[in-house]
Amino acid sequence: AIANGNWSSLSTWDNSAIFGIPTASDVVVANNFSVNIDQSFVVEGLSNSLYVGLPFLTQPDIAPVMTSNTSPSGICSASVNGATAWNAFDNNGSTTWVGSGASGWLSYQTTTPNIARSYHIYVGAATTGTPRNWTFEGSNDGSSWTILDTRTAILQSIQAWASYTPTSTGSFTYYRLNVTAINGG
Repeated sequence: AIANGNWSSLSTWDNSAIFGIPTASDVVVANNFSVNIDQSFVVEGLSNSLYVGLPFLTQPDIAPVMTSNTSPSGICSASVNGATAWNAFDNNGSTTWVGSGASGWLSYQTTTPNIARSYHIYVGAATTGTPRNWTFEGSNDGSSWTILDTRTAILQSIQAWASYTPTSTGSFTYYRLNVTAINGG
């Protein structure tokens, strides 16, 4: 059972799970107290994760399920095709944000600072055009970026999520996936 808690605040799983539903062995730590989960139920929004994907999908953690670049909250933007940046966060596998060329970035500006403890990329039906090299970055002004994670030579499985844990964290209002090379075409 859940003893108490502020579920809108930062939390972390005791077994370092970065994606999925908590199990009976998980302990949520928030606001300097622990909450034991001892029954099966769906809990979303406790994992301090920013979800992005190709097609970009999201869960209601740092970035909510978006219906436009500014709704329901926050701001989605991209280096190219900015009008469809929100498709990266709409939780719909049939819509996507598509960059141009071998590099580009996709970002989400939160309404309040958050710590992204993981991020997730979903690859659709083909690996061609998917991120191969990138940095995951945070910022509080949208112009000066801190590199939180660097990945190179990544080829993900198709129709699957891949979860990444940043090598650095911090509290930021902007997050972006800055792709510097893609796989194939």
